[in-house]
Amino acid sequence: MSWFMGVDIGAAYSKGVIARDFELVASYTIMSGANHRTSAQAIRSELIREIGLTNKDMVKTAATGYGADTVSFADHKASDIVCTARGINNVFPQARTVIDVASQSTRVIRLNESGIVTNFTVSEKCAAGSGRFIEVIANVLRIDLAQFGLLAARSQNPITFGTGCAVFGESEAITRISEGIPKEDIAAGANRALANKISSLVKRIKLEEPCAVCKGTGRIQNVSCASCRGAGVVPSVKRLEVKIPAGVKEGSRVRVAGKGEPSYGGGASGDLYLKITVKSHSTFERHGDNLHVNIPVPLATAVLGGEVQVPTLKGKLALKIPPETQNGRIFRLTGQGMPNLGKSTKGDLLAKVNAVLPTKLSDKEKDLFRQLSEIRPA
Repeated sequence: MSWFMGVDIGAAYSKGVIARDFELVASYTIMSGANHRTSAQAIRSELIREIGLTNKDMVKTAATGYGADTVSFADHKASDIVCTARGINNVFPQARTVIDVASQSTRVIRLNESGIVTNFTVSEKCAAGSGRFIEVIANVLRIDLAQFGLLAARSQNPITFGTGCAVFGESEAITRISEGIPKEDIAAGANRALANKISSLVKRIKLEEPCAVCKGTGRIQNVSCASCRGAGVVPSVKRLEVKIPAGVKEGSRVRVAGKGEPSYGGGASGDLYLKITVKSHSTFERHGDNLHVNIPVPLATAVLGGEVQVPTLKGKLALKIPPETQNGRIFRLTGQGMPNLGKSTKGDLLAKVNAVLPTKLSDKEKDLFRQLSEIRPA
């Protein structure tokens, strides 16, 4: 029989465990406090007392966490990222992505089937992506941390925090309270800020999600898992950034490889197909690969000729208007339309003249038009 001790000195809490032949038999958690060395000794003493052993009975003692270096009695020290990965692999071997929301930071860890870290990313300090942010907001709202989620769930209009820093977030929450914003909307806003921060981290590390209920096996005691319906994996909603090919039309389909439904039995995921809906434009009207646009042309320019500016997808172009141009005339600008899907060519831009009649005429201008009407009667 072999006894092992593990001590994790975190920024906010310190934890300790004792395992007998790799089976957990005791655990203890306290606030880390200012003196991490004292916290480590207190954890050791309490665990030894609970089991009825002595310090000499421990075969090995490992330390991890923010204050691992203060655990003077440890035989081995390891990073908290490595320990988190190995711990998750022990209880959930199918997991390949770990999200660890700690007091000072959030870590997203990718690991292989052996629990070895293959990639990871960590949020910056003093950010809304840590558990401390929620603790700070809970303190401002004067509610117990355990009630934070229930309060946020009642929100009807979550606020948006304008900062990613926990310190400034606290000030912003105080300001919102003084403005009469409901506590539940502030709590929900804090949750959303934390979730957005975590989401940005997850985007850097590919996410895989086997079913947590059946641990990816698809069965529980030889019965099909009700959570994943025996698939071993569960669908999840993610926001993807997808490159849309130039020239797609209404109803076009865009294939995103490997982002479809998970395969049964742990196989590769299928593909995701996006059906395109093209949003209407305030200036251009699309017909196939051609674009149509109305161009206002002053009456004098339409009669005497001149030059007007025509909007295009890449900016404005000068268009020469011949004398005596009729209202409604269409000019074709070759190659200024939409790209032809899958080709290097483009459609055309058809610019329709919209002659603009002058308004607020002076007496002199009216006389000139009378003279013109006498010279050229209808």
